[in-house]
Amino acid sequence: MKIKRLIAFFFVWLIACSLNAADATDAREKLGIIIPHGIALLEKGDHKTFIQTFVSPDDLKKFSDKSSLDEFVLEFGKEKAAVLLTVLKSIQGSQPRIWGDGKKATFDIPENISSSRRLISFTLIGQHWFIN
Repeated sequence: MKIKRLIAFFFVWLIACSLNAADATDAREKLGIIIPHGIALLEKGDHKTFIQTFVSPDDLKKFSDKSSLDEFVLEFGKEKAAVLLTVLKSIQGSQPRIWGDGKKATFDIPENISSSRRLISFTLIGQHWFIN
């Protein structure tokens, strides 16, 4: 009887672990999740994780050809992180315009937000959304 309980407990534990792992990998798969996730990273000052999560691998390679990732992250933190945090907060919960066979999502940046751009867009590459 104890063996059956132990086996049952093990399977419940395995399922719980797999569900937690799935939640962690879903952050980039849904716009409704990635935006609050980005806000949380920027609020914590975790700029490196933000860059690694939100910048596409191709763009990350282009930036790293010019400087190291750490230098890029430092520059991002000084010049762009605060503005981007404000932008992400302003679009959180709003509906994007979806186009390009569902692989591009564009949000209008409200007029009261100080930004050099009036739109922010995300591109779906594989199963993950990245900021443009």
